[in-house]
Amino acid sequence: MTARSPALLVAGIVFFLSVSDSPVRADSLTVVAVSDINGRYGSVGYNPGISRAVERAGALQADVFLIAGDMVAGQRVSPLLSREELDSMWGAFHSSVSGPLEVLEIPLLVTPGNHDASRQKPFVLERTVFSEQWAQRFPRGAVIDGSRWPFHYAVGIGAVLFVGLDATEPGRLPEAQLAWLDSLLGRHRADYKHAVVFGHLPLWPLAKGREREILSDARLRDLLVRFRVDAYLSGHHHAFFDGEYQGVRHVGQAALGGGRRVLVGAERRSPHAITVLEFGDAGMRVNAYVGPDFVEPLSRAELPRAVESPLGTLRRAGARPAGGGQAPASAGPGFLRVVEVDGLGLVRLDLGP
Repeated sequence: MTARSPALLVAGIVFFLSVSDSPVRADSLTVVAVSDINGRYGSVGYNPGISRAVERAGALQADVFLIAGDMVAGQRVSPLLSREELDSMWGAFHSSVSGPLEVLEIPLLVTPGNHDASRQKPFVLERTVFSEQWAQRFPRGAVIDGSRWPFHYAVGIGAVLFVGLDATEPGRLPEAQLAWLDSLLGRHRADYKHAVVFGHLPLWPLAKGREREILSDARLRDLLVRFRVDAYLSGHHHAFFDGEYQGVRHVGQAALGGGRRVLVGAERRSPHAITVLEFGDAGMRVNAYVGPDFVEPLSRAELPRAVESPLGTLRRAGARPAGGGQAPASAGPGFLRVVEVDGLGLVRLDLGP
């Protein structure tokens, strides 16, 4: 466990102390990652599993608690949520999540989800309130670049460089943000043994019904490979998947709130789960643990062997090509192909041009 700085309480507001000098390079570090913890539009209540996940992080003596977006239940279209409603939702979040984590002295890293801070024009107020809520809640650790906090930023904790992205809209990452990421990793990747990048949307289509809601961006895919990023963590698809592409793990988080979904190529809904990443001398280990207590590991045999898109093959971490042969060729433009776990064949979905 890495050493933690105390929180400074001023006028009832918690400010996390940031460290300007180089962080302690402790190789051993544990991260608990969750996503999509929100309920129905405007909800100020949380699934009891959220509190259990925080408690489990404490039991594991986690060094970081990371949320890949959708912390509150925004993005209601009619009527739009008022400032009072938004403030109440965030107040409930801080009472249920960030407050208990402060007591446990576990640093919290967040990234905006579409229900927190959508870029769409009708939700400008939600994005403003998101910025206000996090303006003084800088994460504990060495803040490498906090100039665009809380939308995208970089912080070093132990031997791991964490980079959060503002990834709430499908398509390509905005040019300015991609250039920022390229520059930041170019300047700071070598300073850290490990690197984790995280954003709300995944690069590959993981869940049924959300095949189009991805960052289909070959530039970002290649950048993660070029800078030897250990893992890209995402949410939004409400289903756990741990895949690997050219040395980079792409880990989609299960939902802890409502709306559990079915992985493409699977039959059953993905259970509520937390993801635990452990960094140590042997590298990085990734495991998911299912609710309600988050002690039982999720069986990888239930995950599709591979997911394919125009970005290429995302193979289940640790899986070999079906039949022990070569990996199947990438699907053509406009198609998604999934290699089933049981090897019975390919599922091909037409996603249009």
